[in-house]
This record gives sequence, C-alpha cells and structure tokens, in this order.
Amino acid sequence: MWNLSTGITRKEDVPLIQPVSLDQLNTSKHIRLFGVSDAKIGKTTHFACSALGALPGQEFGLVTDPTCLHILAFDEGAVEGLMDFLTNACKRPDCKPTIWPMYDVCRTAILNKGGWDYSIYNSIVAVQQEIDKIADANPTKVYAELISSFTGLGMALKQALGGEPSKDAKGAGFSIPKWDALNSQLQCLRALVHKDNKHVFWEGHTQEKFVQATEGVKPGTKEETVGVPGGEGRNWAANVKEVCKMMREQVKYPGTSIDKVFLHTRPTLDFNSGGRGFNNLAEKEYDLALMCQKLGKRVGGYKKP
Repeated sequence: MWNLSTGITRKEDVPLIQPVSLDQLNTSKHIRLFGVSDAKIGKTTHFACSALGALPGQEFGLVTDPTCLHILAFDEGAVEGLMDFLTNACKRPDCKPTIWPMYDVCRTAILNKGGWDYSIYNSIVAVQQEIDKIADANPTKVYAELISSFTGLGMALKQALGGEPSKDAKGAGFSIPKWDALNSQLQCLRALVHKDNKHVFWEGHTQEKFVQATEGVKPGTKEETVGVPGGEGRNWAANVKEVCKMMREQVKYPGTSIDKVFLHTRPTLDFNSGGRGFNNLAEKEYDLALMCQKLGKRVGGYKKP
C-alpha cells in the first residue's frame, strides 16, 4: 500500500515474483514487430493485407476476422487507398479492418502554440484501452494492431509538447524537461500497447544522419536511424522484440499489378541488427500469418468467405 505521507510502499504489499526454470518460462503467443523502411515502400498496405490474408497466394490471414485488425492511422494518407487496393488489386472486398483515424487529433495538438499539450497522448491511451477491452472480451479471437506510423506518432507528440517554435528558444522550444516528457510518453505507450492480448506491428521510417566525428569515427560518417527525435528511434529497436527491414522487389505477383514486399529478418541496421528468436524464419518472409505460425504464435486463420 502506498503511504501518501511518507511516499513508501510497504514490502508486504508488493507482489513477490516467483522464479521459474528456463523450460517453464511462459513466452508470449503474440509478436511484437518493428518494421522499418524508407518512405513510400507501402508498409501499411503490406502489413494490413498480409495480416488479413489478402495478398496473392496467401491461404489464410493472421487475424480471426477483418475487424480484428486495428489500424491506428497517425500519418495523413496512411490508409487512403487501402480499401481500393484490397477491393481492386487483391479482389478482397470482404477485408474491412477497424481504422482509428488519429491524424485530426494530431493536427489540432501540433497547432497548439503553447506547448505541453498532452491531448494526443491521452487520446492514444483512451483508444488503446478500448482496443484492449475488445480483445480481452474475446480471448478466443486473434487480434492484431498496426501503428501507422511510429515516426508520425513520435513527431506529433514532440510538436505538441514543444509548441510554436520561437526565435529565442533552441531546439524549437524544447527544454530538457520536455525531452524527458517525450521519452516518458513513448515508453509508457509502448508498455501499454504491448499488452499480451494481440499481435503488434510498428512502422518506422528510416533515415540517415551524420555522426559526430570522434576517435575512430571519420568525418562525414552516416548512420541509419528511425526518424524520431530524443533518442527513442534507437531505443525502440532495442526494446521491441522482433525487428525487420521491409523491402520492395521489382517483381509482381503473377497475373497481378501487386509488387512483392518482404520482411528482411536479418537486416544489418546501424540502430539494430536482426531480431531475437528469428532462427526459424527465412531471410525473406512474405506472409505474416505463416511467419507467426513458424514462430509458434497465435494465428486466427481468416479465409475468404
């Protein structure tokens, strides 16, 4: 119990964690994947279509039914055209995922001139609680959540906290407390989203930046990172279990206009190299449902009616 006067929690009120042997470890049946790529690779389309089992040649989807796929759309245009692509390119008008349009909330908070705006953060928390409520109420179903994108989410949170740029302020109105608040918000959201009742897919846009020349680092050296300020781009890849680089091939599925996109499961990235527990996967994985099946994760198996 927390004592308001002393700020001390009594040790008898703290739940005791019991040790287990390695073979008794209860591992998650849901994937936590960070998919990164250059812009305009089609990350949202590939993740959504593959989770639904709508890509050519897929026998089944990752989710139990289309509504079990929840997409949080932070980037304007992130899901524009998705229904048209599913209907006309994939021939799957039955696939209608659940969309949470976050971009208007982001726009309003970003235009707030005063800074220290928590409206985006509070909206995401409220949406996440609703998604978890749905998933918890239907434990036999397999759900998936797609955040489109982590970069858009992070930049919106940053601008909402920073407020209107000022000529007298360095870092566009940012101070150390605001950087701390941004990192705290992102860490709290990651912990909230990663509740073990659904698959989670984060999208990130990679970019190159110059590295400060130091001993052993030549001037002009660049590194690849995710476009989120405050160090969380690097931290995200370190704290999300599976990391893949999404790549588009100059090959189309036979008889279609759909370019093949695959998840490179053993990427060499400056901010993270490979992922944990990917030994059972091919270097190139095209199908999220089969990928999760190989990893021993839950698969809903949705099929075209």
